[in-house]
Amino acid sequence: MFQYFHRYIEKLNLLVNGEDKMNEPIISIIVPVYNVESKLKKCIKSILRQSYDKFYLILVDDGSTDKSGIISDVYARKDERIRVIHIPNGGVSNARNIGLDMAEGEYITFIDADDRVTEGYLENLYDCITNSKADMVISGYKKVWEDSDKVEISSMNILGLVEMDDILPYFAKWQKETGIFGYCWGKVFSRELCQGIYFDTSIRLAEDFDFYLKLYRRVKTIYFDNKHNYLYLQEAQNSSVAKSD
Repeated sequence: MFQYFHRYIEKLNLLVNGEDKMNEPIISIIVPVYNVESKLKKCIKSILRQSYDKFYLILVDDGSTDKSGIISDVYARKDERIRVIHIPNGGVSNARNIGLDMAEGEYITFIDADDRVTEGYLENLYDCITNSKADMVISGYKKVWEDSDKVEISSMNILGLVEMDDILPYFAKWQKETGIFGYCWGKVFSRELCQGIYFDTSIRLAEDFDFYLKLYRRVKTIYFDNKHNYLYLQEAQNSSVAKSD
């Protein structure tokens, strides 16, 4: 009995003295949510299955008119790592900005609510950025069509740690060929790095690329990883609302 009481007091002292940092989540995952009830459960489940579990999942319900907000609340009641906020519809940039203000921990990554990630996604990103000491990690991804077996694997030909000064001469060419510098997802960076940088809510096209262009001005090194743990879901090939690069 005294043994358990001693452990309780020890734990209480750690909390009071702010020394229980090792159990705090390290990564904040920001997911803007708007009318994606048919896909949201799969997205959330894929995140909760992560082998790396020190994260906060921030679900920003952007005034959804379907059951997306309800689904978010249901999962938040099941897992204390999930944070949900419901806001009037203001667009994806505003939703991501709200997520940035809510973010905690050392690192930030974005995931789209209609996409999914493999169970090793966060662990790989965390290992890459901590081992390389890079300012940012950019990973590969898979384009997946749910209505067929079609899968396209995408990644940069360049791998490993690269100085931003060495990237700049090829930046426009690589962006035109792959689009990878502008995708909001598939990246991780320190929360400190993006302090004061937000998405421009007046932009309706390539708003994520605009955000990263502002961030790249602070980036000195990028680690390029060839793992394909992000699943970028595509609509049916004959769909009029298919995702477009």
